[in-house]
Amino acid sequence: MRDERKFLIVNYSFGSLIAIELARLLEANNFSGRLILIDGAPDQMKLWTNQYLDCTSPEELQNTILLGLLKMYTTINKKTLALELNKCNTWDEKVKVFHAYFPKDLNVLTIENQKLIFFTVYNHFVAVQDYDISSLPRLKSSITLLKPTFPIAPFTEEDYGLHKVTEGKVQIHYVEGNHITMMDNGKIISTINEEWIEDNIIQYKEEKKEDIRGG
Repeated sequence: MRDERKFLIVNYSFGSLIAIELARLLEANNFSGRLILIDGAPDQMKLWTNQYLDCTSPEELQNTILLGLLKMYTTINKKTLALELNKCNTWDEKVKVFHAYFPKDLNVLTIENQKLIFFTVYNHFVAVQDYDISSLPRLKSSITLLKPTFPIAPFTEEDYGLHKVTEGKVQIHYVEGNHITMMDNGKIISTINEEWIEDNIIQYKEEKKEDIRGG
């Protein structure tokens, strides 16, 4: 944005928590702006992590996260892979197993980079449980939420509970794909550049409802 007192923050997934807190700091210093959250919100992240944090040990949580990540990219035999991961004693061993199952045409990262990603996701899952939006002041900034048409888990509130985060407007757009594949959709760039025509949004929502009725 050209105005030096304006901001635009774009984030994805777990980054929504960082974006919200960054916006809170900027607003406290008399900045104003908007956020674009790509399939991410505090309550949504807690829902996801609660599905995994029933695990009885850190090792079980690590395995569950790795299985969940792999399932996003390819079809797997969950029981077979779980047995292999249970035999592993270290992150290095688990990453090697993951690397072996990951689709070769998508595997552009080194094992060390994959290990760093998995460790970061694991720490996010643990940390998000301590984040309580109810104890924090609401933002004034508007929020645009981009949601995939194939969510990882259903959420009762269409805005992922973001009305509890801000006093500003919450606008919701649907993007074809799941949590991973939606990132390849050009509509995300169009939204960031404010080029997405409202008629297209309405038309897409109508098509989505027709698909549901037809199914």
